[in-house]
Amino acid sequence: MSGCVDSKPLASTDHTRFQSAAIYLALGPSASSKRSLSIEPSVSESSSMPPVTVVSSASSTSFKRAYSPEHAKANNDTQLPANRPKKRSKLDLSISANLPPPVYAGNLDLYGMFLPLLYNVYLPEGITVPQYESLYKTLLRIQAKHDHSARCFLTLPSNLADPISATNSNSSSVTKRSRFESPTMIDPMTEMPYDIQLCNIIPRKTLFFAPNTEHSSFAAPEASSSAPGPGISASPSLPDQCGIKSSKGVFKMKRVWAKLTPEGALKELFEGFFSFSISFDNLYKQAGHGNGARYKYAFWAIRASTGADGSDVELQGRP
Repeated sequence: MSGCVDSKPLASTDHTRFQSAAIYLALGPSASSKRSLSIEPSVSESSSMPPVTVVSSASSTSFKRAYSPEHAKANNDTQLPANRPKKRSKLDLSISANLPPPVYAGNLDLYGMFLPLLYNVYLPEGITVPQYESLYKTLLRIQAKHDHSARCFLTLPSNLADPISATNSNSSSVTKRSRFESPTMIDPMTEMPYDIQLCNIIPRKTLFFAPNTEHSSFAAPEASSSAPGPGISASPSLPDQCGIKSSKGVFKMKRVWAKLTPEGALKELFEGFFSFSISFDNLYKQAGHGNGARYKYAFWAIRASTGADGSDVELQGRP
């Protein structure tokens, strides 16, 4: 496993078509939203050439067209009246003394915060408090269709075996790499998702999201009720491979809502932030793929679905 290394400032990239196709396949034509995933230039401090960046962007024309009142009426969508007075909805508290501590291990499915359907469930028009339980139920329905924005497999070293890092996985999981994979992040040479490692995973008693660079990417950050609490941080990186000069990034995640069913099963909703930059070497540059790429988005996550035997059926860690 390679460590996480610093990358030099990135310049331009010419493989937008690979990332655009991947985003379309992963998120579908409805991915445009109030703040949607898109590819747009971001200027490097030391270069006049803009690298490609996947960021949360401002309102798009396609979102306004697709989710206009006329469109909603034509498709029998339910919308609150525009002049309906603002009201506060009862908040589903995220943590209770009766709940077990969060477990940051195992497989999770991740969903971009600004997918239109999710944003509208999370904070409906006329509501000022995030609707975490409704969002959780919506994610379960999407997961049943095998849709996702990304997946990750998390495992922690055995020397971190405490309540915050206890694992539901078998004991051999500590020998596997923690991984992150997204169909929106495509290696232009292989046209396959990057095999991203999550290294240096650190459980934190109090996890903060930087207000200007991380929390600002969240859906309706001004309405978020997520207070600082236990979570994990990690450093994404790529394993050594020809054509990749360096890579670095940020991965943060915490549990924002949880509930026990009458049968004692635990429902959990996580939120987090991911950013990643890659610097290409001559092999990629000579193939016309530019100098590198950057990605950035906030996400919600739920536990991966399980098979009949109770085992995860999603992404697995690799030795």
